[in-house]
Amino acid sequence: MNGLKHNATKSSTYLDHERLVWIKGRGIPTYAWTKNFFILMGSLYGDFLYLDDLSMNRERLDVAHFSIRTKTQDLINYVVRIKIDEDVFDIKLVDKGSEDCLKCIQGRNRKVH
Repeated sequence: MNGLKHNATKSSTYLDHERLVWIKGRGIPTYAWTKNFFILMGSLYGDFLYLDDLSMNRERLDVAHFSIRTKTQDLINYVVRIKIDEDVFDIKLVDKGSEDCLKCIQGRNRKVH
């Protein structure tokens, strides 16, 4: 029987307990649309890494995409309530992986004809 063999030492030194995640944000007020705001949003779950070009250039203000490095292995799918001055906003944060998984789960509940 042919099989793959891999010789590796069991050492936590080489394990990466973090993952890189692209977050989709909705409901962000335009006057809060700054890199510092996205750094703050990213810090809720990890370390902010990148803001995509469309978000950075404010070419599309209905949704933002930013990347974080996080230790959480759970799928990020939360509504975060923030207060800016006297205004309160509900910001929807979903990691791109969980968005795809949620579509699969929801699809399982549909009847196919």
